[in-house]
Amino acid sequence: MNFNLIKCTLLCTIIFGTSNVVLSQSACDNDTIPPTALCESSISIALENGLAVIDESMVDIGSSDNCEIQSISLNKYEFDCADVSMDLNQFISFTNSNIPTEIIGKDGFLGFSGSNGYNTVQSGFASDMVEFYTEEIVDSDPSVYCVEVKANNFSNVVSMQFELNFDTDYLAYNESNNVGLTFFTAQNIGVAVSSLGVSWVSLNILNGESLIDGSTLFSICFDVINQNEASTVLIVSDEAGNTSACLTMVEVQDFESPSIACNDNVIVELDESGHASLSLEDVILPTANDCSIFTYHLDQEIFDCDDYYKTEKLAPYFADLPQIPGEVISLAGINDFKGISYFNELSVNGDSGLETVVDIQEASFSASEICYDINVTSFDSILSIQFPIKYDPELLKFTGVNNIFDPIGLNYNIPEPGYIYVSWFDNNTEGVTLLDNSSIMQICFEPNVTLNNINSITAVSSAGLTSSCSFTVTVEDVIEPSLQLNNVILELDEHGEIVLDDMSFLDVITDNCGIAQLNFPSEIELTCADIAAVPDVSISLDNTPAVIEFINKDSEFFTVVDILSADTLVSGNSDETLGLNIIQSNGNEAYEVCYDFLVQDFKDVIGFQFSIDFDEEVLSYNGLDASDLPYFSDLNINQVPTGELVVSWTSLDIENGVSVPTGFNMFSVCFDYLGSIGVPIEVEATDYFGNTTTELAYAVVIDNQGPELVCEKNKTLYLDDNGLAILESNELVLDAYDNCSGVNIDTDQIIFECDDLGITNLQIEASDSYGNISSCEVILEIKDNITPVIDCSPIVLSELNGGLGIISADDAIELVYDNCSIYNVSLSVDEFDCSDVIGNQIEIINNINTDISVEFANVNEEVLTTGITINGNTQTFGSGNTDIVSLRVLPAGVISAQGIYCYDIVVEGFTDIISFQFGFEFNDASTSLVSALAVDLDDTNNFIPTGVGNSIGILWYATDLLSGVTMEDGSTLATICYETAEDFSANTVEVTVTDGSGNSSICETSVSVIDDIAPVANCADLSIDLSAGVDNYFEASLFDLGSSDNCCLSELSVVRNNPICDENFDFSEAVLFCEEDLGQEVVVLLKATDCLGNSSICEAFVEIGDMFSSLGELEEEKSLLVYPNPVAEKLFIELAVNQSANAKIKIVGLDGKIIQTAGLELFSGPNKFEMGTEDLVPGIYFIEIISPEETWTTKITKI
Repeated sequence: MNFNLIKCTLLCTIIFGTSNVVLSQSACDNDTIPPTALCESSISIALENGLAVIDESMVDIGSSDNCEIQSISLNKYEFDCADVSMDLNQFISFTNSNIPTEIIGKDGFLGFSGSNGYNTVQSGFASDMVEFYTEEIVDSDPSVYCVEVKANNFSNVVSMQFELNFDTDYLAYNESNNVGLTFFTAQNIGVAVSSLGVSWVSLNILNGESLIDGSTLFSICFDVINQNEASTVLIVSDEAGNTSACLTMVEVQDFESPSIACNDNVIVELDESGHASLSLEDVILPTANDCSIFTYHLDQEIFDCDDYYKTEKLAPYFADLPQIPGEVISLAGINDFKGISYFNELSVNGDSGLETVVDIQEASFSASEICYDINVTSFDSILSIQFPIKYDPELLKFTGVNNIFDPIGLNYNIPEPGYIYVSWFDNNTEGVTLLDNSSIMQICFEPNVTLNNINSITAVSSAGLTSSCSFTVTVEDVIEPSLQLNNVILELDEHGEIVLDDMSFLDVITDNCGIAQLNFPSEIELTCADIAAVPDVSISLDNTPAVIEFINKDSEFFTVVDILSADTLVSGNSDETLGLNIIQSNGNEAYEVCYDFLVQDFKDVIGFQFSIDFDEEVLSYNGLDASDLPYFSDLNINQVPTGELVVSWTSLDIENGVSVPTGFNMFSVCFDYLGSIGVPIEVEATDYFGNTTTELAYAVVIDNQGPELVCEKNKTLYLDDNGLAILESNELVLDAYDNCSGVNIDTDQIIFECDDLGITNLQIEASDSYGNISSCEVILEIKDNITPVIDCSPIVLSELNGGLGIISADDAIELVYDNCSIYNVSLSVDEFDCSDVIGNQIEIINNINTDISVEFANVNEEVLTTGITINGNTQTFGSGNTDIVSLRVLPAGVISAQGIYCYDIVVEGFTDIISFQFGFEFNDASTSLVSALAVDLDDTNNFIPTGVGNSIGILWYATDLLSGVTMEDGSTLATICYETAEDFSANTVEVTVTDGSGNSSICETSVSVIDDIAPVANCADLSIDLSAGVDNYFEASLFDLGSSDNCCLSELSVVRNNPICDENFDFSEAVLFCEEDLGQEVVVLLKATDCLGNSSICEAFVEIGDMFSSLGELEEEKSLLVYPNPVAEKLFIELAVNQSANAKIKIVGLDGKIIQTAGLELFSGPNKFEMGTEDLVPGIYFIEIISPEETWTTKITKI
């Protein structure tokens, strides 16, 4: 129904009707004019118990009808909470859901609090908080709703940002204005769908901006979209049934606060993050609310660890201050001080052997004061005591002390917040004794925190009316601390000790609210006895997934047995058995364990396979550690997921296979031990709620200290007679010590030989039982001080070629040996010449033994002429036969250094001899015959030497007297050796043998230098001119054409082969030519004899002419004549030529070498010259005269 239209119709009827009077009854029966409804435009009512009732009288203000009003009624009489007008401010709230709330002052971040009267949002620091709130601006226009954003404690704010939300079901953002903050404009507000983001930065960034409390920052206005509007309609009806109505707005007001009931004590449990949320269900008890509650507001919805304070957390504790240590002095001395508190224990050592305990116990606890008693135990005969106490000044404020047991002696002071220094002294100096647990004082504090969490909840009705109830929130934490520990590896020091006095074993310790107490051993002393070792963990051979097979080169399978248990692991078809043994050993790391796979009777194996079973919960495979088997690598081992290793190997030599000695380690594999080893460390963590977690860590003690090793820096080692030096392992070690075990000394070489001579850097290693190695270096010098061994033997040097003889070390050494090697052999003298010849030996045989006649007889029984030459002197015996037997006595050398000398009897002309006898005398009475032996004489059956005193006689006759014996000239008939005290061997030689190290030995030997080489006789063929009828002697040197001897040519002698001039058959110094020789060629024998009687003979053919007849022939033939020839000094030359000419004269040697040359002027006819020959060496020369027309040559002899 359109009430406005009805109203308009009624009014019109009244105004334009004929009259404004009540119609008659008859007229009213036909009345069509509706009544006039008049009502209040608005009324206000208040709910009572959530309900308000109105009637017509509260609305009608004089409705009427032209006839009669039959009824007046309302379309709504009752109003409830749903009709109450809403407070729009509740739809505007502070939040930080999209934009982080951040308030920055000049000194840093500030706390934030935002409230709309219904709820409050806080963040940041509660102690320094800026408060923001909204306040409604009353406006006559109900379609617009505005609020001011105001602030308290807005001091030195540099910047701010926060967020305001609004409920779009009721409000829509319109504008912002009424700015009260400098440089704040509408641009500082960002508008989103349902929120406003506010940000601002002061231009004064050093000091910021400050406002007085209650100042308006800015205002914001919204368009009202939805607001509760209650109304009622007044309906007026007349008897004719005509009606009219009017509308009255009803303002329903609720002046009754909401009804709310709370639990007295609400328990919330902190989660793992240390937070707990309070829900309405936890707080509100069911109630009969008259009106519905629009919202609830809790003073605190989120709780954290700071909302729980246990008295123990506030408790003071003993400070560990070096400058003021805990100290107790008794009559017995300085006692041990032990302070006990909830947080810690403090111990300070004394020297009396006594201990006094001081502990802090809670005495009283309230929201305004907490007191603690300081109690003592073992307080016996105490003279003084002092200790520092620490507390948290942020939680507690010190207020004073009570109940001092000795006000005179006890003192305390507060040097700074958080510390109390307590000291007491017995003024009587007699010592004070108190009962155990006696209190010596009480310290009191005022809490700076709320000890009980008293919370309240406020119910807000739709009309903005509130009711609150309070309750206690008990914050609990049932989550145990999280404690993660590390096993710590500790290395022992050089003394085999280590002290664990830190928390290195602590990895992560967390608690949602913090750790109140951590208990663990403050100090753990560890020694070598605590060294960690992996326990015995067995692994075994298995037939799955790979069966155990060992195959030999014949493709047969071994029977495989366990060496230790003798159990058969697998049976094969071969007669051979192979043994396996698995040995556990420690790895390189603390948790590493290794296994060696040793074999026996591993012969001709071409391949194998087997499985290794291990417990995966105990061991984790690490890999192959080592292998001595050819071509075995980590590729031969495969791990399968079931805790098995499959091992397989095939030899590259499948024909012969591989054989290894017993005890050979095929390979080693290593695992990480997954169990715990070491010394257990129990760690207990307790949080502030008393929740406790206990875990174990392990101190894994290892020894990485190598032994202390002190070696000699330098050492000299000498080789022995065998060229060896054996070094004892400890010989070079001065000191060896290990912190935990014995020391094993090893060197890289203990046997040294000759090849090691010299300086070497020798490494000495010391190892302990845990594989630690130390080394030192010794400069080792290997020396050889053993002298060589040498024996010498006498030397006979019988050949002086060119007058020089050379001996070698091999000639002199009979035996030589050195423990290493001979480096050099040297002789003091190795060259000998003629001056070294044993010439005096010959003189020992002085003469012929006249007691024995010298006779040599031939087969004709003729006694032959015998010549015996001793010392170059020849004696001739016998003259019955022209055949001559010549004997020469020649030195044969020295037999030994004891003075045994020998002679050879050399013969010539020994033909058909059937017997001989001869003898010699020695010139030294002490000389005696040693031996006389036939040498080249074949028939020795009847060779009879006889020695009597200092003489010797030799007799011999042939076995075959008819044929006799013939020997070649130069044969040695016999060798005679004699012994004498005299040393005629003047040649002493030192033989020095030196080894590679410079050691030397010397032996002496004698060198008998013998010259048995006959001179070289060289004759000159001559032409000699004799004066007619004059006999001339010519010296032997005239016939010598350079005869020579290797040593010394002692004598030249000559004899004619037909001595017709003087019948001399013996060699002499000169030979005689006589008139009978004129025109004849005479053969002259020239004998060259050396100093030792060796001789040789040559023939010179001499033409004998008449000097003056030669000159006559020269005149006739115009030929060349030179004289005297041989020439000693001046040579005369006569030459006749046909014409004058310039010529040249040359003297040429036998070798063709020009000795002299000179110019010569020839005149026609006879010419005569003389030439000096003093500078010419004796010998044969040629004279050449050369002219343009002719050349003349002749031969001369220089004497």
